[in-house]
Amino acid sequence: GYNYMLTDFFGLRGYLDYNYGFNHNHTKRTTTETGQQNQITDTTTLDSSHAISVNVDVLLNILSSDTFAFGAYAGIGLGYATMNSTSKATDGGVITNTTTPQGDGFILPINIGLSLTANNHHRFELGFKIPTLGVKYVAPAQQGNPTETTTTRNLITTIGYSYIF
Repeated sequence: GYNYMLTDFFGLRGYLDYNYGFNHNHTKRTTTETGQQNQITDTTTLDSSHAISVNVDVLLNILSSDTFAFGAYAGIGLGYATMNSTSKATDGGVITNTTTPQGDGFILPINIGLSLTANNHHRFELGFKIPTLGVKYVAPAQQGNPTETTTTRNLITTIGYSYIF
């Protein structure tokens, strides 16, 4: 990315951003039927999300001295996100691997955060990307229930470091 301080107090920046998120779930279930051996079902699921966006932020230095600056930023982004689910199930000794695309769509995050800049070169940030558009998510069909489409919005929290040339 690139940032430019118009004054000591006010600046702009533009950047490309990639975010990856995941949820890992492991379930082991034992069922016992009368007069039969225990049936063990072992399932591991990994749900993942990929998001890429182009962003523009306004930078404000609230407190500033020769060695540090404390500030805030706010901006907007435009991008695309995709979600999928990978599962591995073992049922009665039979292993089944499944990868399912679950959703994708355009995203429009609002960026807000705080920053601390040391020696005009080292910027540390705590930020949030607040979703405004949701990604359509297709839940797996359950027995007796039709496939449902819902919308999900992933709030992204970031902790970052940037070296400023």
